[in-house]
Amino acid sequence: MNTIKYEDKNIKDDIVIKCDTTIYYINSTVKLNIKVLKDVKLFEYFKDSKVENKYYFYNNTIFDRFNIDSNIITELNIESKGINIDYFYSCINISDNLYKLDVIHNAQDTTSSIINNGINLKSNKLDFVVNGIVKKNSINVTCNQNNKIINLEDNTSSIKPNLIVDNNDVSLGHSAYIGDFNHEVLFYLACRGIDDKTSRKLLAKAFLTGDRNISFSEKEQIFKEIEKNWR
Repeated sequence: MNTIKYEDKNIKDDIVIKCDTTIYYINSTVKLNIKVLKDVKLFEYFKDSKVENKYYFYNNTIFDRFNIDSNIITELNIESKGINIDYFYSCINISDNLYKLDVIHNAQDTTSSIINNGINLKSNKLDFVVNGIVKKNSINVTCNQNNKIINLEDNTSSIKPNLIVDNNDVSLGHSAYIGDFNHEVLFYLACRGIDDKTSRKLLAKAFLTGDRNISFSEKEQIFKEIEKNWR
């Protein structure tokens, strides 16, 4: 396992990843070009940062990211035939922030599974722009994205899920949801004597960490941030 930390930095860099890696971005402005050359798990943790990274995948990758109030622009380039990218992003949003993701299939027989979940704690704006892009020669591609933003207060958050395709031999899907937690679930928890604040916090933990390939310590980090920032 490799760990990289950018704290209070302004940096541009090129990185090659050949093993499971964790990258921290704390109060930093960062632009990275990252090549993934082995089958790996990659975990990134953002806090109060501005990050604009480009990734080039040559092997299967499980890619998990957690963001606290950061502005994130990302380009995922899938470069090798037959590889799969499983991508899960979640965030706690407090200020106005943009999250933009381009998933670019540059090779045939490739699959991307993209899940983006955000919780907006206040009345600030959170914008998701998620582009699935399939190039002309990239046949037999599967490209799916699922996007959700939970608003705890009224605001003008948005999700723009786009599919830009130059090939007919593809399987594509996208979904977008903006709103509150499921009211039936909240009612069920209330009937079990759990107050509304506690119920929403429990649901937030499940929403931000469920179905993720992360370690116990990584999950604990996310839970601590939920506890710290919960209204």
